[in-house]
Amino acid sequence: MSNYQVEDWLGISQEMINSYLLIYNNQQHRDIEKRKLYNLFEFGQKNKLLLANPIPPFKARSYNITKKIFNLKDHVLLNQKIKISSLNNPTDSLLVSLCYFHVLTSKQIRNIRLSDIDANRKAIFIDGRPPAYLDDSELRILNNHLKLTQYEREFFQSSLLFFNIICNASVQVTKEWVLSHTKKLVGYPPSDLRHAGLQYCAEVFGPEYLHDCFGVSLTHAARFGNPDDWIIEDIISDEIENVVSKNTLHIE
Repeated sequence: MSNYQVEDWLGISQEMINSYLLIYNNQQHRDIEKRKLYNLFEFGQKNKLLLANPIPPFKARSYNITKKIFNLKDHVLLNQKIKISSLNNPTDSLLVSLCYFHVLTSKQIRNIRLSDIDANRKAIFIDGRPPAYLDDSELRILNNHLKLTQYEREFFQSSLLFFNIICNASVQVTKEWVLSHTKKLVGYPPSDLRHAGLQYCAEVFGPEYLHDCFGVSLTHAARFGNPDDWIIEDIISDEIENVVSKNTLHIE
């Protein structure tokens, strides 16, 4: 790339772009960078900074997610940490639980307000996806967190589930705040916890579960497994059960 010199948008060519993309050895990284550049040039074209996008329209490849962040032991240890910290550190315990069990993003967690919580239905309503339904242990963690923050919440009149006090005012917590608290408790960022939760649910319940329960797009859910494979497995399981049932009746 050092052989090229660009003075304005019009000087960018497809040859320059291809040379830049060859810096990345991984094809997936190349496709990601190519998509970023394509979007950037589309922005430039719409704002009349260049006449045409030097990258022709292309269809991004679909990459299945095969790398596992957690093994079975990691899942067990994470569950234990959430339970152990539920009394003495309910805030961090609740954060990790929402990231891991309900695969909420940092932005979704930061935007939760008390009005989004329905204690009778044991649900937290999130814009753009199905509600996060809490079990009894998670509901206790939530109540412990609310009790711990009750005084500051009432004094500073905060309507957010998670908030911070800066300059004697209640403010929304930042992405960095969520990151520091999850890493402090379990050593993982929210993105890894969410990824691990998605992988576990896809393996146990099938990839369509991610779409039905978490609102994950069908395209993204398919990256965690082939839905057709699960349909075939269900058919085979039903056939086996029917055969076993018939043989049992015959023996009797």
